[in-house]
Amino acid sequence: MFTEVRQFLLGEGLRKLATVQTNARGDVTKEFVAVASGGADAYVDVRETLSPENYMAAYLIVTEAGGTVSDRFGKPLAPIRSMTQGQSIVAASTPALHAAILEVLDRYAAEG
Repeated sequence: MFTEVRQFLLGEGLRKLATVQTNARGDVTKEFVAVASGGADAYVDVRETLSPENYMAAYLIVTEAGGTVSDRFGKPLAPIRSMTQGQSIVAASTPALHAAILEVLDRYAAEG
């Protein structure tokens, strides 16, 4: 599914809007810092496998830089109840880009 979502995002024209980082590993700190610093416009991981230690500090970096971070449905990240709980992440440098990515993900879900 990860590869399919990435291809769908890029195929929907987000390539023209943003440099979208995707990650098949766990730690997202480098990707989040790229979003916060302008090296990437967005980061998307919808696998529901990221555990809190993989994104907690990076979440603060992006939000302090003015970016937007949510789950793949646009909701705030779930409260941490366990260090093994899975999480999806959509991080974008601007609220408008964040909304555009969520719209594409919704279309993907509707078509998939």
